[in-house]
Amino acid sequence: MLVDCPEHLLIFRLSLSMDQRKFARKLGVSQGTIWAIENGYRKHISAKVASKMLDLMAAEKMQIPTAKILMARRSEIAINGRFDGEYAKRMADRAASMEIGVKSAVLQKPTKQEAVLLDELTRQGMAFQFHGIIEAGRKFVVDFVFPSSRSPKVVLEAKDLQLNYRKRMQAIDLAYRALKIRQTYPRIKLVAVIAGGIQNDALTILKDEYDKVLQNPSSVEVANTIRGLVGSTV
Repeated sequence: MLVDCPEHLLIFRLSLSMDQRKFARKLGVSQGTIWAIENGYRKHISAKVASKMLDLMAAEKMQIPTAKILMARRSEIAINGRFDGEYAKRMADRAASMEIGVKSAVLQKPTKQEAVLLDELTRQGMAFQFHGIIEAGRKFVVDFVFPSSRSPKVVLEAKDLQLNYRKRMQAIDLAYRALKIRQTYPRIKLVAVIAGGIQNDALTILKDEYDKVLQNPSSVEVANTIRGLVGSTV
């Protein structure tokens, strides 16, 4: 049932009252794997992982839900935003922690890559907001927004993808952010600036959601690209 319908993973996890990190640790996989499955970016669960999860539920002395029950609970989450009180509680806790995370992200010092872009954008006299907040179903802290968060025309995400094993997951995360932002702002232009190499599949993921994906560009090239996109939205 899980192998064929990985989207049910969320219900199993909530049934165990576990967050993604703890759940992933119990199953011997990364938290990113759980996130990708629950958000529809990964369409397969191995039989080994499914077996581990069922063993985990047996250890917790929990009844294994039938397919009918799973679908009913998914519908309850979609309609009411809750699952026996557990989902609502977790979403409230998540919202609180995300608010703290947003404030922390806004105050973070610029990375080396961001600092170079900050210097060039400032030198060219462009209107922008560094670590701006975009409201798109939830709050996203983006690296640069032009001209401001109140009137976003272009969003620029600058990422240094140096760790090979995380590149694809980072690309998925960026694509998800872009998708959510575009749902709220259909006319917005999205740019991803990538430092370091990136695999073809990860590059394809980004190009599906971003108007421009620039790999190892100069700061002048980035500024010129942004200027052109801002002008095209007027």
